[in-house]
Amino acid sequence: MQAELRLKPEMQHVDARAIDAQPSLTAAIRLCQQLSGLEDKAIVGQNGIVPDVAQWSRITKSGQHYFPQDRLNTYMDLCGNEAPLIWLARSRGYELVALETEMERRLRAEREKADELERENRLLKKLLTGKTE
Repeated sequence: MQAELRLKPEMQHVDARAIDAQPSLTAAIRLCQQLSGLEDKAIVGQNGIVPDVAQWSRITKSGQHYFPQDRLNTYMDLCGNEAPLIWLARSRGYELVALETEMERRLRAEREKADELERENRLLKKLLTGKTE
């Protein structure tokens, strides 16, 4: 049974070459921010990733601190792209494929049902009219 996925904002496309050029996850985190156009002060604070700009600098610039892993989804949502996630998957030899949402699954099932009914309808019309086209 598939768990319902939380809604996430629309994400900006990131060229795989830009991601592949990053030597580390920290570099991919920096790329994520650069692509967003957000300044450091937009990422820190009470509702941000870390409490202050100094700590953010120690994470992204000097490497003295580590990114808080439990905040990665929030960070990517804030920045509007998934460069760190894509970098991590590609660094392990994987490609990412978005999962079908519950709404997309329902829509696909309805389309399949409508297509089947249309095929049956065409067959019945042929049988009734005697046309074999």
